[in-house]
Amino acid sequence: RVGDDIVVGHRNQQYPEFLWCATEDGHADWVPETRLQMTGPAEALATSDYDAAQLTVVKAEVLEVLERTPSWVRCRNVAGVAGWVPAAILTAVPAS
Repeated sequence: RVGDDIVVGHRNQQYPEFLWCATEDGHADWVPETRLQMTGPAEALATSDYDAAQLTVVKAEVLEVLERTPSWVRCRNVAGVAGWVPAAILTAVPAS
């Protein structure tokens, strides 16, 4: 959640824009560096709420783009479910 103190671990080797992070209550996952304000060498402040959920998609499914990093895209499907999808499997389509 925005304002949470975060313990920052290592950078993801495959997706370097993501850092391994943990909250004081024990939740841990990969977080885009753009969602953090570093306050020390291994400490940060969450600058926005964040959900690391991935979204399962099928070929030709149309998704709404909510946020982008170089290698992942946060999308919402027609059912209203949001999550992260690897950018490498997505193709842009013209807006109708």
